[in-house]
Amino acid sequence: MAYYCFLCNEKHDDSPTEEHFIPRSIDGPEYQWLPVCQASNTRSNCVFDNDARDMLYWVRYQNTKALKRSGEALLANGTLKPFKFSYYEDSEPEEATAFRYIYDRESNTHIPSENVYAIAFPVGLRPDEQKTFCRGVAKISIGALAYLLKNQGVDVPTIRQIFLQTSIDAIRHFALDLPWPGNAVAMRFSLGRSDVLVRLQRSCDNQQVRNHVLKIVFQEDNSIHVEGMLYSQYGWMLDLSNQISFEERELRLENSITHMSAPATLRDLSLSPDTICIVNPNFRGQKPTIPYHWKIFNTILSNDFLHLLGVTLRSTPAGEKCM
Repeated sequence: MAYYCFLCNEKHDDSPTEEHFIPRSIDGPEYQWLPVCQASNTRSNCVFDNDARDMLYWVRYQNTKALKRSGEALLANGTLKPFKFSYYEDSEPEEATAFRYIYDRESNTHIPSENVYAIAFPVGLRPDEQKTFCRGVAKISIGALAYLLKNQGVDVPTIRQIFLQTSIDAIRHFALDLPWPGNAVAMRFSLGRSDVLVRLQRSCDNQQVRNHVLKIVFQEDNSIHVEGMLYSQYGWMLDLSNQISFEERELRLENSITHMSAPATLRDLSLSPDTICIVNPNFRGQKPTIPYHWKIFNTILSNDFLHLLGVTLRSTPAGEKCM
């Protein structure tokens, strides 16, 4: 079966794999997929899809009742340990539940709860995650472009020609973490755009549901302007120089997630400095000193989320101690 893969921008004669450019792990629709080659699908999954659920946990827990996150654990002896934290609401609701699923991120071994005084992890994306997130939304952007062009009846040769343009080719390389093409041109990629969130959410048919939305505009100079958001809480903007005009000036992809309520106040969490500090309620013994970089933070947790965690949260204004 012959097919076109938008990730490698080549035609293939083997069996394709299904690429959900908005990953199903973050509620991407089942029906929105494109055929891609096995090599590209494997590479793109390693770049973003396998991390998306963990990185976007903040707006997913209401639906999945599960949390997975990385951060730092303060051990009883005062040392800090990079850790992975998992919580599942369908487990037995115990006060110390959150401290039963802490694993050393370096050795992937379980850290006994009695050895942990407190844990801290960011609400938004860590600096190392921001690069991965940017690559992921770049792939979503070009995937949406290929999908919408196809659904507008644009033939494959024309789509492939569009994707051969220098700017789009550069975005494709960026999304797949491939070597940067020698003829790459400057492009503008803005992550953390609250104005994009507000603009896109207001334009939704139903503003009361949380959405994945992408808007792609072919501008007068034939450049392409992309705006996108995930869960109404993660926004980005991408500008591409393009030399091929298209009859439709605007393409739009809106996915309503009907089982998730829209936030009352839209806020881009991708660049949020907020940190959650949770103290082990069952800790016994001499309490170690909270590290300095844990002392200054804010939290945006709700009471429902505190109840979900089943643990004690210590949060204080800037300058006070989290203990």
